[in-house]
Amino acid sequence: MSNTVLFVDDMPDMGALIVDILQCEGFAVDWCGSGADAAARLAEGRYGALVTDLVLGGCTDGRALAGLARELSLPVLIVSGDAEAIEDLRADGFDAAIKPVGVELLADWLRRHLPARRAAANG
Repeated sequence: MSNTVLFVDDMPDMGALIVDILQCEGFAVDWCGSGADAAARLAEGRYGALVTDLVLGGCTDGRALAGLARELSLPVLIVSGDAEAIEDLRADGFDAAIKPVGVELLADWLRRHLPARRAAANG
């Protein structure tokens, strides 16, 4: 399984910043700004985890992407600025974090969930 993360956020400045920071932390990260693009990329089967914003422009939201990723047995972290939505997501069994999400939280979550990172931690 891949150790590349798909990061989805429809705010270009935020997406570019998070990708740069995670890459500096040693993660392979692809960013896309639309749910439709993210769904197509997930279907290609080249990712080891999904981190997505809950609210995306267009017709696909983060919850729909999370459902697709779950079907592919990928770990998913959903981020949102809505604290009530975070509680609902957690109640539905999703990993969720409030925005703005800290880089340390993202990096720790990725270390726990990416296959090679898990193997290194357990090995």
